[in-house]
Amino acid sequence: MELTELKTKIIESFSGSASDLEEVLQMVDDDQSIFPFNEYEHLICNLIERGGLTYEQYIDIRTEYISANPNLWVFEISAPRGFGEKFAQTYVQGKCSKLKSPNKKLDPSYSGD
Repeated sequence: MELTELKTKIIESFSGSASDLEEVLQMVDDDQSIFPFNEYEHLICNLIERGGLTYEQYIDIRTEYISANPNLWVFEISAPRGFGEKFAQTYVQGKCSKLKSPNKKLDPSYSGD
């Protein structure tokens, strides 16, 4: 699911008035979003506050988005080494289960390289 599809899904789930929706969309457009406080957070919070989107609907949308984008956790990896160890090793081992993660048991001279 692309981000534009996510935004459309959120908007389509809103059951409040059209004027409330337009007002929230204008607030989101006027806002200067910056990570981690982004337009989707602003949109969801305001739609829930207006009563046209429930927390349960938000969870359903969130679950659907995460299911459609299973590697989102990669963006939480902040260091190159963490990326290599957490994502790349997992990915490569998924392709070939015979490969093993490096460690001192397999190679006594292993030092994290």
